[in-house]
This record gives sequence, structure tokens and C-alpha cells, in this order.
Amino acid sequence: LELHHRFRYFPFSRYYHRLPEIYADAPFRVGPKKSIPITILVKDGHRFPIQLESVQISVQCNSSMIKKTFDINRDIDQPWFEKTFSMEPPERGVPLIIAVEMTVKRQNRTGVVRNHNVPTSSPFDFFVTADDHRLPGSDQFWWGDLHYHSNYTEDFVEFGASLPASKNACSALGLDFLAITDHSYDLDDLPGSWTETDPDLKRWQQSREEIAELNGSGLPLLIPGEEVTSRNMDEKNVHTLVYNLNRYIPGSGDGAERWLHRRSEYATREIASDLTDKELIIAAHPRVRPSRLEQILLNRGIWNSPDGELSGIHGYQILNGRFDNAFHEGLRYWVDQLLTGKKKYIYAGNDAHGNFNAFHQISLPMWSTQMHRNQILGQCRTGVLKTSQLSLDVLLHQLKQGRAIITDGPSINMEIEGEDTCAILGETLNGIGKRIKLNTESSPTWGELSSLQVIHGVIGKQEDIVLSRSLSGYQNTTILDSGEPLNQGYYRAKVVTDKNRQAFSNPVWVE
Repeated sequence: LELHHRFRYFPFSRYYHRLPEIYADAPFRVGPKKSIPITILVKDGHRFPIQLESVQISVQCNSSMIKKTFDINRDIDQPWFEKTFSMEPPERGVPLIIAVEMTVKRQNRTGVVRNHNVPTSSPFDFFVTADDHRLPGSDQFWWGDLHYHSNYTEDFVEFGASLPASKNACSALGLDFLAITDHSYDLDDLPGSWTETDPDLKRWQQSREEIAELNGSGLPLLIPGEEVTSRNMDEKNVHTLVYNLNRYIPGSGDGAERWLHRRSEYATREIASDLTDKELIIAAHPRVRPSRLEQILLNRGIWNSPDGELSGIHGYQILNGRFDNAFHEGLRYWVDQLLTGKKKYIYAGNDAHGNFNAFHQISLPMWSTQMHRNQILGQCRTGVLKTSQLSLDVLLHQLKQGRAIITDGPSINMEIEGEDTCAILGETLNGIGKRIKLNTESSPTWGELSSLQVIHGVIGKQEDIVLSRSLSGYQNTTILDSGEPLNQGYYRAKVVTDKNRQAFSNPVWVE
């Protein structure tokens, strides 16, 4: 959350102050045997120097609390300062409440910052689950977040976390990969500027080099990506997620960097037609409807049917941090494409801008901010079927083939068996389908398995539920075998837990 921007001719802001941005953060979950990484960052110290004297961290649960003080005594006068501390959870399997108090001095005045220093927001604690189980389905899937912003996203209103801190948080969460999808209109900026374009693209180049360097240190794997603002077929600005491109794609239509400039450089169809075999393109949050103000000032729109039909678009990131109205509209959007015969896939991400534990953002520019617990790193996940050893090429191949599921908790896997062959997620069974096999899994953190559905879609017609079954426990194998050949079309599945956590599979086709 950027606090220091003010309009040139009307320099009023309720949340502006002469201190750097000071934040603490921690992932909402840590996996088995993982300690809790707690990161503090100070931004714009070169404009508002401070001395960071100490950091006190308390971790509390029902029956105990640990508290630790770290003496820092450091002058901070650089644009970005960051430090990560490690805390062992006092208990596992129970909610933990974390508070970080940072003692700072500026111009001979000493104060304490509790978790953040946003003037218009009250302090809030961090909630962390120290899980004693792996993410459900980890034997079958690699887990990751396909929409995330690092501190290479930096503009008038927001900035993300550093790549090392992000990778460290992913490791604690139990994720295997993370897609770095910074804004196209930020990646071409001159270092230190929000508005000036750098013809040498040093910022974009630096991001690629840092991702490659961090990937040399082992998992989690970072996917180089970009969130490109592009024009849909109605000439409105929409967001396109591109992965593993070795070139920068400009997209400045909704970056608000130039007055009255609202037209992006490329149409979505142009980006989708210029692909190589190693690249992946998906529609970002296709049915998130922009506000009226965003429509007027930024010319933002949504993905419409002709845009999603483009052959170069592999699928849609319909799960964007929560199962809300935009998700359900996105689900219908995807199903409409399936029923016309298009083989498109679904993916999940969170659009987190740093945000390991809570999403802190501007609600009304220069006036108010808000905090919520949605769209945080790793909250909604894409599960990719495991094959050989995890690598960038293998991961992108699996994603392009739709061998994936989306979830905010449980896992679901499906395959269709034929007479002498088998088709897995994203594949087509050519021949007679005999039976459907489903494996579902959850854990106490996400709740017991509650219900299972299998949906059959007939191309050119409609979808019908062919199996609806109650479940219990944390693991289940279900076989759907009526003794009759399966009808042609596609089959997809959904599982829900008693905590209303959900997982959706990509389809398997029978032809």
C-alpha cells in the first residue's frame, strides 16, 4: 500500500505522513516442521530516514505465548529495507495470533509501530495456522499460485513483496511454484519512477535475472510472467497473464501513468496469436467486474465470449482469492465455452500484491484504506498433476494440457478408464469409456470431506449432474460404473468439505 503519492495540484491525502511505509507480514499457514517466517519491510527510507531500534514478536495460542525481542539499532535511509525473522510455533494444529511491534526513531522522536503504520487503518493481528499435515493431495499434485505481484509492481497505489521474501513464504506455505505476474505498466518504468518509461527496460530485465537466480537455489520454482493490460474485442482494457515469455509486452491502458491515456498497445487477439510452444497465456480473473469509476477513468472491461474463444488462450483464472460472484460468473463463462466444443481449462491464483496474511489496499484515493483477508498468497491454489521431476518446462506443459485442479482446501483427481486405455485430467478418451475413478482428500485444517459431484456436459446441449454423493472422513475413492458405456462429451468433478472448502477439476473428454 503506497502512502506517499499526492496529486500535483491538489496535494491532500488523509493517509500521507512523513514516515516511510513500515509493514510486517507472515504467511497465513506454515506446513509440517516449518517455522514461521515473519518479514518486516521499510519502504522509502531514502525520503524519510528512520532508525529501527528493535523488533518484538509475540506468538499466542490458546494455552501459551512466546515473545522474543530482536535488537536492530540500524539507520534506514535506503529505498527498500527488509529482514525476516523465524519463530517456532508454540503449538501446531491450532490458530496462532501474531503481533509485531517495531520501535522506530525519527528526528529524535521514538514510537512503536504495531504490524503497520497506515494512518487510516487500525492495527490488526496476523492469524497463522501451524499445520501438522501437508496440503491435501500432495502425493498427486504440485501446488502453486498463478497470479502474484512482487515489488517489481510499484506504482501510485501499491507495491508487492520482494522475490526472496515471497519465495521464503511459499516454502513455509508448502507451495511448489509461484508465478510472478507483475503489471506490464510497472515493468517498463525507469527505476525510481512511477511514470517515466525506460527504453532499455532495465526493470523488466532485472526481474528476469532475479527470478533465474532464485530458481538456481531450489524449490519453490518461480515462473517468470507478466500481467499485460490488453484490449478486448470491445476495445476495453482487460488483463492477460502471460508466462515464460522471453520478451516484454507493453500494456499501459489502465496504468494511469499518462493523463487521458486509456488505450493499450496490443489487442488480446494479437498477444494470443504470437506464441511459442514454451509459453502459456490465460485470462486473468475474466469476470471480475470493474467499478464505474474504473470503467470511466481506466476503460476497464471484462473478458467476453469472443475473447475467450481465441485459440491462443489456454484457459481462465476463474478463482481469484475467493469463491465469490466473479468466480461463479467465471465458472459459467468457462462452461459456456466447453459446451461449444472449446477445450479450455481453469486455473487459480490470488492477485496478491505481497499480502501474505491480509490484503491492505486503498479504497478511495487520498481518503481511505481497507483491510480484508482475501487474495493473500497461496490462499487459492492450482494443483498440477505430478509427472517427472518438477521443472519450468514440465510445469508449463502440464498447465497447457489442463492437467490441473483449482482449490482453496481439498484435492480431487479424476480419470476415465476405457477398454484398454485411460484418460487423465485434460485428456480425451478415444473409444468407449467404461468407468470414472475419483480420489478426494482433505485434512483437519480444511475440514472433512462432505459432498462429491460429477458433471457431464454434452457438446451443443447442456450439463447434467450424473453423480451426487455425500462423503465423510479425510480420504475417499469413488468409482462410477453403471455397467453401461459412458456417454460422449466431457466430465468434470467438484468436492466440498464441511468447512465449505471446495475443489474443481478440469475436464476429461470422451469421444
